[in-house]
Amino acid sequence: MEVEESNQQTFSADIGSVVWCPSMELYGVIAKDEPVFEIRRCDVNSQAVFPSEKEVSQFMFMDDKALRTIIAYKDSSLVIVNTDDGTEMDEIMAGKSPITAIEVMTSAEERSRGKKSKKGTEKYLLPIEFKESTKKFKRKLRYLEGYQNPVFCFVANEEGQLSIYMNGAFPVTHLSIANTMQLEGHDILVKKMKTTKDLSKLFMLSNIGPSSLLMTLDTRFLGYKSGAIHAMAKLIYESNEYVSFIQKNYEQCWTFFSKALKKYNAELFLIEKACLKAEKALYEKQEKKSKDVREDLKMMIMYSHMTKGFESYLSKIATERKELVKRDEIIQTELEEILKVITKDIMTSIEVILLKLSTLRSYSLIKEKYQILGLDTEMIDQAIEKLFVLYAKSEQLNLNVVEAKLNTKNFYTFINKLSFKIDNGDGAPDESEYALNPLNKIIYDSTRLLKFLESDKDLFKMNNLKSLLEKSSGMMSTFSKTLDTSKTPDKTLMDNLVKAFAGKKISDSEERESHSQEKISSIVAEIKEIFQQIYKLPESRISKYYQPLQKIQLTSSENDQVLDFYVDSFNEFDAKEESKLRKREVNLCDRNGYKSDVITAVKYCCRNDINVICIYFQRLDKKLDLSDSHSINLCLYEIPENYDITEAVFHTKNILLGILRPWDDSESNSYILKINLEKAVFKEISTDDLNPNRNNSDDGSEDEEKCMEYNLEEFVKANFDEFPREVIQSHDIIEKINDRDAYGLASSGGKQWSVVHKRRNVLFRSI
Repeated sequence: MEVEESNQQTFSADIGSVVWCPSMELYGVIAKDEPVFEIRRCDVNSQAVFPSEKEVSQFMFMDDKALRTIIAYKDSSLVIVNTDDGTEMDEIMAGKSPITAIEVMTSAEERSRGKKSKKGTEKYLLPIEFKESTKKFKRKLRYLEGYQNPVFCFVANEEGQLSIYMNGAFPVTHLSIANTMQLEGHDILVKKMKTTKDLSKLFMLSNIGPSSLLMTLDTRFLGYKSGAIHAMAKLIYESNEYVSFIQKNYEQCWTFFSKALKKYNAELFLIEKACLKAEKALYEKQEKKSKDVREDLKMMIMYSHMTKGFESYLSKIATERKELVKRDEIIQTELEEILKVITKDIMTSIEVILLKLSTLRSYSLIKEKYQILGLDTEMIDQAIEKLFVLYAKSEQLNLNVVEAKLNTKNFYTFINKLSFKIDNGDGAPDESEYALNPLNKIIYDSTRLLKFLESDKDLFKMNNLKSLLEKSSGMMSTFSKTLDTSKTPDKTLMDNLVKAFAGKKISDSEERESHSQEKISSIVAEIKEIFQQIYKLPESRISKYYQPLQKIQLTSSENDQVLDFYVDSFNEFDAKEESKLRKREVNLCDRNGYKSDVITAVKYCCRNDINVICIYFQRLDKKLDLSDSHSINLCLYEIPENYDITEAVFHTKNILLGILRPWDDSESNSYILKINLEKAVFKEISTDDLNPNRNNSDDGSEDEEKCMEYNLEEFVKANFDEFPREVIQSHDIIEKINDRDAYGLASSGGKQWSVVHKRRNVLFRSI
C-alpha cells in the first residue's frame, strides 16, 4: 500500500504507543524512552492540541462528543483535558504510586442537566458557573453539574490499590485488591480494566507473579456512594457560601451603622459647639476645657433649667425644624436597615449553617461509612459552638439597635418640643406647623432619657452598639477561618474535606488507609453472595465467573482478547438471568400491585444494605404508603426467611427519615423540611416531592408558623425514637439549644425571642 507523502506525520521521539479516540478524530502518542506525550487531531497538519513533557503512564479518551481525555502521569496525578481547545480542566492526585490502568464508566442512555449545544446535549464533566470561583473547593465542585448521570473513573496503581472517583474528581472509595481477594503477600498489577455493557460489573485483568487473574467488581454499590458524596459536597459548599453571605451582611451593617453614627456625632457636635460658644466666658473662669452636654440635659429634664448654650442651640433649631425631622429620619432609616439585615439575613443564615453542620456531624459519627471523607467531629463541634455564641451576640445586637432607635427618636422628640417652647414662649404654637411636624405626634419619655444619661456618657448607646457590632463581626471572621480554606489551609474542616474529595492526604495516611480498607475490604469477595441472593444460583454455576485464571502467560494483545471474551460472556449470562428474575418479579407485582423496583428496594433494605435503598426510593414513580404495614408485608414476599419483617420495616423508615432532606436549599427553611418529611413518609414517595421549589407558596408565612409550631413538632416527637442510633447521638446539641442562658441570651427577650427560640428548637429536633 502506498502512502502519500503529504499525509505522513513525524513525532519528536521514538513512538511507544498510539491510542485512537472512539470517533477517530483524535489520537494520542506516547514516546518510547522520553517523557513526551501529545494528543493530535487527525488532519493534514496533525495539529497537536495538547502536548505534555511529563512522563505519561496511561491515558484514555472518554466516549463522548466533547472528546475529553483522562491522562495518568507517572507521578500518580490524573489530568482531565478538554481536547476541544487543549485546556486542562482539572488535576487531582490519585495516590502515591504510578498508575497502571484506568477505566471510565458512563451511562449512554440517560442525559444529565448539561448545557445544550448545536450538536445536542453534552453529558459529561460539565463545569458549574460560580459568581466567585476563587476558593479551592469550588474548583472541585464544578463537576457536580452532572451528578444525576455520574461518570466513574477507576484507577489502579502499582501498589495494588484500586481507587474509584465520581466525575473524575471525588473519591468514592479506595480498596486494596490483594487484601480484598485474600492474596496477601502477592504483588497484583492491574494491566487492563473494562466495564460490561450494562455498567453493572467491572472486570480487571491483572498479573500475580507468573500468573494472571481475572477479577470482577459489582459496581451497583457506587450509586449510594455518589449520592452521599454529592450531599456532603453540597453541604460544605453551601455552608461556606452562607459564611461569606453573613460576612458581607456584617459589613453592610457596619456601613449603615457608620452613617447613623456620623449623624449622631454631628448632632452632639452642634449642641456642644453652641453651648461652648454661649458660655465661653463662664468656662474660662471655671478653667474647664470641655462641656459635659449630658449634665445640661439632665438639668433641663429634672428641673426645667435651660442654660444659655442650649437656649442658643434651640433658637437655631426653631428656624430649621424640618432639618431636625430629616436628621431623625435618616438615623432611623439607617438603624432600621441594620435590623433587617440582622433578623432576615444574618440570624436566618446562622440557623441554616447550624442545620447543615449538624447534618455533617451526623455523617461524621458514622465513621465506618464516611471516614474516608475526612469528617472531623471535634472540629464540627467547635464550629457549632462558635455559631451558637454568634447567634446570641446577633440577638443582643438586634436588641441594642432597637434601643438605639428608641433613644434617638426620644431625644429628637425632646429637642423638638423644647424648640417649640423657645420659639413661642408661653403662647400657643402655630397650629399648622405643629400639625405637620411628625415629632409632635410622639410623647417623649423623660424617664428613658434620664436613665441613659445617668448610666452612660453615650447618649444613644451608640458606643455599645459599635462595640457589639465589632465583636460580632470579629467572631464571624474567626469562625470563617474554620471553614475558609484560603485562610487556614491544611488545618480546617473545609480543607480536610476538600482534600478528601481531591484524593489527597488528610492527616494520617496510615489511619485513612486502614479505614478505607476496613470499609470495603470484602466487596469483591461478596460477589458470590450477591449472585446467590439476587439470582438464586448455585455456586457451581457462578464459580467460573470469579475464580482466577491460573498459570497463563499473556501478551498485551491477548489480554485484551481474553478480557473482551469474559465481558461478552458475562453480558450474555447477565441478560438471561435478568430476564428470569424479571419474570418472577412481574408475576409478584401483578399479584400485589407493586412495581418490581419497590420489591428490589425492600429486598436490599432487608439485606442490611441500608444506603443502596436511597437511590431506589428516589427513582420510584409508584406511590407507597409506608404507614400501612400490610402493604410493606406484601412487598417482602420473596425476602429470605432469616430476615425479620419487622426489622425491615424499621430500617425502611429510618432510611427515609435519613435521606429525605431539602437538597436544594433555595428557601433554606424548615418549612420545606416539614413538607418533604410529611409527604414522603406518610403520603407519597416521588422525586418531585424531594424538590423544595415545588413547595413554595405565595403567602406561606402563617402556614410556616403553624407547621413549625404544631405539625412538624408533633411528627418529630412521634418518630424521634425511630431515628438511627448514630443520628440520635448527634443530637446532644439540642440540650444546648434549649438552655438560653448558657449562650448569653437575654431572659427578657419577650414574645419575639420565644418565637425565634421555638423555631430554632424545632429545626434541630427535625434533623
